[in-house]
Formats: sequence, C-alpha cells, structure tokens
Amino acid sequence: NMITVAAPNTPLPMRARADVQCDNINDSIIIQGVLDGLSASGSGLYFYEGTYYLHGLTLPYGVVLEGAGAQGLGVTRLILDADGAMFKPKYGVVQMKLANMALDGAGRTGSGFVGRPYASLFDNLYVANFKTDGLNFTDPGADSLSTVRDCWFDGCKTGLRILNCHDVRVTGCKFFSAGGISLHLSSSAYCMVDGNLFGQPATAVGVDAVFYGSGPLSGLRMTDNVFSSDTADGTALPYVILITNQGDLGAGGVLVSGNFVNLDGKAGTNVSLAVIQVNGTPARKRTDVQILNNTMVGLKAPA
Repeated sequence: NMITVAAPNTPLPMRARADVQCDNINDSIIIQGVLDGLSASGSGLYFYEGTYYLHGLTLPYGVVLEGAGAQGLGVTRLILDADGAMFKPKYGVVQMKLANMALDGAGRTGSGFVGRPYASLFDNLYVANFKTDGLNFTDPGADSLSTVRDCWFDGCKTGLRILNCHDVRVTGCKFFSAGGISLHLSSSAYCMVDGNLFGQPATAVGVDAVFYGSGPLSGLRMTDNVFSSDTADGTALPYVILITNQGDLGAGGVLVSGNFVNLDGKAGTNVSLAVIQVNGTPARKRTDVQILNNTMVGLKAPA
C-alpha cells in the first residue's frame, strides 16, 4: 500500500522505478495530489533518499509517511519552502506514522507538524531549523495516545510542544533546541518523558530543558533522562526542570525519578533539579509530588 516517491537528486536506479517523481518546483502540489488519492487507512508514501521542498500538506486519516533515513548517508530530507506548517491534519485529527526522515525548517517561521495526532507514531526523525516549533501537538483536552521516539530536535525555537494532548510518550529523543525550551507540555495529562537527552544551549547554564505550562496537571512522569550543560559560564538558572500549574494537581500527580544532570561546573550550588509550583506556591513537599533517586554532578564549587 506504499507509493514510492523520488526527488531529482534521488539515485537513478531508485528514481527510475519510483511511482511518483518530484521536480523541486511543484513538490507540494504533486505530493498533495497523491495524498488526496489515498483510499485506505494504513496506506501512504515512501520517500526515496533525496531532497524535497514542501509546505502546507494536509494529511488524511491513517496515513503513513516513511523515508530512507534521517541522518548520515541516504537521507530523505524534506525542506519547508514557505512559512507555516509542513504537515497538518486534513480533518482536524490524524492517525499517522511519520518516520525515518529529516524535516528541515530552513529558518522559516513554521513547524514540521501542527495538529492533533491520535494513536500516532513519530519515529527516527531529525527535526531542525524551525523558527517556531519542531513539532506541535495541539487540541483542546484531546486524547492522543501517541509516541515520539528516537527523534533529534536541533535549532528550533521549541523542539516539541504538546498542548492539551493527553497520553503522549516521549522516549529516546535528543533535544538541542535554540530557544532554551526543548519540551513544552501545557495542560496535558498522563504524559511520560523517559530516556531522553537534553543538551541544548541556553542563555545561562543550558539545561532549562523542560517546562510544564499552566493548566490541569495530572500523571506527569519524567524518568531516566539525561541533562547535559554545554555552554559558557553564566548566571545559573535556578532549576533544570520547571513545572508550574495554575490549578491543583490532578490524579497521579508528578514523578521525577532516575534523572542524571551534569552541569559541568557551570552552575552554583543553589541549582535545583526540579522546581514545582501550584498557584505560585512551591509544591515539592506535597504527597502527590515525588522527586527521588536523581543525580546531579558538576556544580560549581563555592568561591
């Protein structure tokens, strides 16, 4: 059920046998025509290695988009050639798989994906150079049941933004976002953030990697992540993880456990692993907040 797509710079043997050939001029029109013609859930497009220029594509429910690779040799590279979203749902919500390719924002104001994913998988993506968000999951109070796995976020204002989407797992990813916020969770419940690497540069110590915005907070799990500072000396941020909430904590509370932080001697001794606030009041000692079995090394020695 996969339609093969080739770019002008796709190696000739693969280009010759492709079902669809892009020209780097009308790529969006060509690909949208193919997407509109898909008739069955689970069908989709396989992009051979090469470079494609896309914007504003609307995705039908159940679509699969796969490439030949995200980094190194044989990369499928999709470049945003106009401001806005590269991909968005056709019907407000989309079940999809997006895998094995590089999404390049080319410094434009836009995102690789904007919309509500449902039971979707974002796997082995290199998401870079978006002036807004690399990926943006958003919908009021909606179940998502989606996974972001083994992705690399680099040079975006925010690597991954999750707003009002419940039951999202972010695992095995690397975040090197330019804007100082790698992962933004807002009004999202039952999210799991586990086994990721955060090492983006920031104005200070460089580990302001996770920010949980205002709104209902319930069932947030942040476990077994690595936070690594990679910036020059500066005024140290007072936290590595900031979690704020305007309302009360919901069922399930917050768990921050098994995380490793290396500040590389660039922060003072007053830095906290996690700062959690509810209605502006520190919430670390609440029974529905657990911060345990974490490790912080490399604090700057006092003068």
